[in-house]
This record gives sequence, structure tokens and C-alpha cells, in this order.
Amino acid sequence: MKIALIGSAPSSLHLGPFTNPDWKIWGCSPGAALSIRPETGAHRCKIDSWFELHRYEPHQSWFHPGYQRFLSELECPLFMIEHIAQFPNSFPYPYEQIKSIYHPLAPFTSTFAWMFALAIQQPGIEEIGLWGVDMAATEEYSLQLPGAHHWIMECDKRGIKVTTPMESDLLNPLPEYGFQEVSHKYAKFQARAYELAGRQRDCETNIENRAAELRFLAGAVKEREIIRAQGIELPKERDEELSALQKQHHSLWENHNFEKHFLQGAIDDLQYMKQRWPGKYEPRRNPEPPQIAAPGGIQETQDRHHAGNGKTQMDTEPGGANGGVPDAGEHPPLRGAGRRGKVGPRAGAGVHRAPEEPNPPPEVH
Repeated sequence: MKIALIGSAPSSLHLGPFTNPDWKIWGCSPGAALSIRPETGAHRCKIDSWFELHRYEPHQSWFHPGYQRFLSELECPLFMIEHIAQFPNSFPYPYEQIKSIYHPLAPFTSTFAWMFALAIQQPGIEEIGLWGVDMAATEEYSLQLPGAHHWIMECDKRGIKVTTPMESDLLNPLPEYGFQEVSHKYAKFQARAYELAGRQRDCETNIENRAAELRFLAGAVKEREIIRAQGIELPKERDEELSALQKQHHSLWENHNFEKHFLQGAIDDLQYMKQRWPGKYEPRRNPEPPQIAAPGGIQETQDRHHAGNGKTQMDTEPGGANGGVPDAGEHPPLRGAGRRGKVGPRAGAGVHRAPEEPNPPPEVH
């Protein structure tokens, strides 16, 4: 058995298998009803089950008269929270039965979660497809999308194939908290977000400045009207100047407002991209230290020294291949070259003194 879960997202609703007899059509939402209703829908088809799992409130916009008429005319099972007499084919959703099957913490955060849970229990179910389902809005992203991912994983554990069209974001993984920030894509998106936010703040400042100019000019025009009402003549040239300034600032005010909303649209779209196409974390490994070749002769001499378990003449002679480095336990050479090139000990440098014997205690008579 194959079951198609149909939503109302326009990006992929029209791609559903409405004419394929191998698929059972399970639908929900007023938007989908208008598209697939058997009589007048653009993608009209035979509906096998319908789900309306919101409290019946006929005065609410989503229960508009057209949708109520659609529900009342359904010939397939209509799953609701409870039976509604106005809808003859309505049945209570098998809540207790479904809740007893799955883990108490299973997320039922959307109508599709309840549809998924019931579809998984259908005998002979092999494949579940989703069309018209994006869950890209903020509310859906924060609550419903993780729930949908849970039910997709439940299908995977049971060997049930899940199909979505390329136009849907449903199978994209959620951002990886913390780790996504260490990626080129996230850094690029974040820098762009800062840039757009800065431009939007500039627009808001310009809007406030233009609004203040318009208030100032409106006050000047009003004052001239009051003066004229007292019978005092004023030059009309100033009136024309003030009128031209008002038009100029109003035009600039409109342009800044348009740019502000334009930037807000770009910010919202960027936020969507950050959420739906998060950067992939690639662990940074510490680079291997470079292999620096030793000066000629040193390594070879040291190897011969250690291989022979003894000393060579070059090991011990000052100025030899290893620079006269003594073995452990020997006194180090005296250090400190004078200005004239003479070598001599510095005070306390490289000199080992035997401990002095303490003075004998005085004899006591």
C-alpha cells in the first residue's frame, strides 16, 4: 500500500500522484481542499481519507462556508477530534489507540504527525509520500518540522519508504547547534545578515529625518495660513517653495520606506536559508609539524653513538660533530667568552663546587 499525505504548500501540491491508482490520497487543510475537491479542484481526484484535527469553530476564517460545504459532502472517512453532526462522515480520530502504540514522548506537533502515526499502522504499508508539505514557516520550523523528522525516522526503522518531491525542504536536516557556526556558509550568511541589518537601520534613520522635515514644513504652511486669516498678505513664492520641499521630502520618505521593506524581505529570506541550508561542520585538525632535516653529519653521528652503546671520538671532542655535548653525569664545559675571544668561566656559571664541611662544634668542658 502507498499513502500520499497531501498539504497545501503550493510549491509541490500540484505534483501529487492524484491520477495514480496505486496511491491512497489522504488530505488535510482548507487550501488542499480547494485544489483537489472532486468537482471543481484543479487537481481533482478521488479522496480516500480527510483529516481536520482542529476544534470545530464555524466562525473562524479557516472554517469558511466553502470548506464546511466540502467537509459535509465528503464520501470518505473524515477524521476529527469528535463527531460533528453537520459532517455525516466524520469520525473521532483513534487517539487512545495511537497513543498506546508509540512512546509517550513521541511528538504529535501537527496534523501530519497524526496522519503519519495512523498511516504507519496500515496493513501492508510500503511507502508514504508527502506533497504540499514544506513546514518552512517560523512556527512550523520551530515545532512541526522536528516532529515530522521523528515520524520519518519511525518509517525508516520499520522499512517504510518515505517520498518527497525535490521542491520540498522536508528531508533537509535541521541546523547543528553550535557546530554549524564553524562553517563557511554560516559565516557568509551571518556577515550578509549584519550588512542588511545595518542598511535597514540607516533607512529607519532616514525615514525619521524625512518625517521630521515634513512635520516642520507642515507647521510652516499652517502658520502662513493663520497669518493670512488675519488679513496679512504674504509672498506666494514662499508658498511654492514650501510646497516643492514637501513633495521632495515626501518622495524621499516613500523611497526610504520602500527600501526598508525591501531589506526586511531580504533579511527574512536570508533567515530562511540559514535555517533550511545550514553549513556543514568540518572538523579542523591540527597540522602535522614540519619535518626539518638536521644539519649534515649530526644525526648520523648521534645514530652511531646510540647504536654502539658507547662514545665516539666525535661525541666527546669539543667542536666535534655534536658540538662537544657531554654525556649525562659529566660536568658541562665552562661557558662565557670574553670580548677578546678568550674563554673563561663566569662567576658561578657551569662550576660545580663540593659542599663545604661545616665547622666542628665547640668542645664542651
